[in-house]
Amino acid sequence: MQDARNGTEYLYQDGVLTNIQRNGQDLKVSIGNNGRVERMSSTEGELTFRYERGELTGLYDGNNAAIRGFGYDDGGRLESETGRNGEIEKLVRYDASGRIFYKMEDGKPELYDWEEDGTLTVVSGQALAPWQNAGVKELEDLKVMLRLRRARVVEQILISRQVGEELVVTVNDKSYTLPAYMLQNPSALRGKLAGVVEVGQAGSMMLISSGNIQGVSFQSLFPNKIPLIAENVDEVRIRRNVELLRTPQGFDAENARAINGIPRPEETSNPDAWYSDNDQTWQAQFDKLFTGIPSQTATSEQVRKVLLEKPLVLIVVAHSDGQDIYLPDGTRFNPQSLSQEERDKIAENKPLVILLSCETAVRERGEASFAQKLLESGPRVVIAPNGTIRVKDAHAILQSFLGHPNVGSNALLAFYEAVKSVYRDLIIPNEYKEIDHYFEFHVQIFDNNLQEGYI
Repeated sequence: MQDARNGTEYLYQDGVLTNIQRNGQDLKVSIGNNGRVERMSSTEGELTFRYERGELTGLYDGNNAAIRGFGYDDGGRLESETGRNGEIEKLVRYDASGRIFYKMEDGKPELYDWEEDGTLTVVSGQALAPWQNAGVKELEDLKVMLRLRRARVVEQILISRQVGEELVVTVNDKSYTLPAYMLQNPSALRGKLAGVVEVGQAGSMMLISSGNIQGVSFQSLFPNKIPLIAENVDEVRIRRNVELLRTPQGFDAENARAINGIPRPEETSNPDAWYSDNDQTWQAQFDKLFTGIPSQTATSEQVRKVLLEKPLVLIVVAHSDGQDIYLPDGTRFNPQSLSQEERDKIAENKPLVILLSCETAVRERGEASFAQKLLESGPRVVIAPNGTIRVKDAHAILQSFLGHPNVGSNALLAFYEAVKSVYRDLIIPNEYKEIDHYFEFHVQIFDNNLQEGYI
C-alpha cells in the first residue's frame, strides 16, 4: 500500500503491518499477538513500546532508556507526557463531561472554557501556569472566576488555593506563588501578599474566593475595593446576587431596624471593656444615634423577629464571642437555631445585616463563622468584624454611617466608607491577639438549605 501524497509505502504480511518505507529509509515494525506495536527499528536505532493494562506507558530506546512516558487518569484518558529527563512536557485535565479544560504543552498553559451551548473560549497566559498541578475542582473554580471577570459581572477577582506545597493566588491576570506553610501565620501572609499583589483601579467591588486563607483581611490589602468573600464558586448565584448588590439599597426609618444590645455597666462583669469612664452610659449613646429609626427590644427573639420582617437593613449592636450573640436580658442568638420556615422567609426578604458584635466574622479551625452561618439563612450581605471591636469604635462607625450623605441611597457603600473613616489604615486594634482585625463583607449566593457556602 502506498501513500501518493508523501511517497510513503506500507508493507503488510498476512494483513499485519511489518515495514514502512519512506525516502529510501526502512522502518521495521513488530506487532504483538494482541495487535499492538511492540518495537520499531531502523538504521537510526530501535524503539520499544511498553504497555500496562492495555495503555501505552512509555517509549524506550535501544539502551532501554526512557525517551517518552505517558500517564492516564482513572477514565483511561491521556493525562501527561514526560520527556527524557522525566519532566512533564504535556499535561491535560478533563471536565466532568470528558472534555479537555486545561492543557499545558511546551510550557504554554491553556484553559478551555466550554459554554452549555458548546461554544469554546480558550484562555491562555502564564498566570495559568502555577495551577498545572491543581485538582479538577480547583481548576473549575478558577475557570468560573475568570469567566465572571471576562463577562464583567465583577471588575476584579482574587482566587487562592493550596496546590501541593504552594499557595497559588491569582489576582485578575497575574498569579503569585507562596509557601503553603504561610497559611499558619496570617500576619506574615498578609504582609507578603501586600508586597507582591498588584490591583488595578477599576471597579468598586472585588470578588474573592480565598480557599484556606484565614485571618487575612482582604479589605486591608485592597483599601479602595469592597471585598466580597465567595468561598464556594457558583456562577448562577454569584451573577444573581452581585446584580442585587448593584441595585442601591438605602437606609431609612421605613426599611431599617436597629437592635441595641449594649449592656448597662451593672449588666457586665467587665465594664472597662465597654465604657471609657464609669459615668458614661454607652447604651444611651447608641439609643441617641438610633433616634428616628425603629429600635427593638434587645432580646434574642427580637433579633429573630426582625430578620423575618420586611425591613431591608438590620443593625445589631451586642456582645459576641464569635459563636453566639449575647443580649442584655440573658438570652443568646445563634443562626443555627432558625427553623427552615424562618430561613425561607429571610431568604425571601434578602436583608442587609450589619453586625457590630465581636469576632462574628472569625473562622476557628476551619469552621464556619457566625456571619457565614447567618448567611445560610438568606441575607444578601452580612457585614461583620473579623476580631474584637471596642464599643467607642462601634459608636464612631455608626455615627459616621448614619451621617453619610449616601446612607439613604446606598447603605453598603456608606458603611464601607464609614469604616474607612474611623480606621484610616483599616486596622482594628486588638490587645488580645497578635493579629490585625477588620470588617468583612460577606455576600450570600447560595440557597438557604445548603450547609455551607458563602460569598
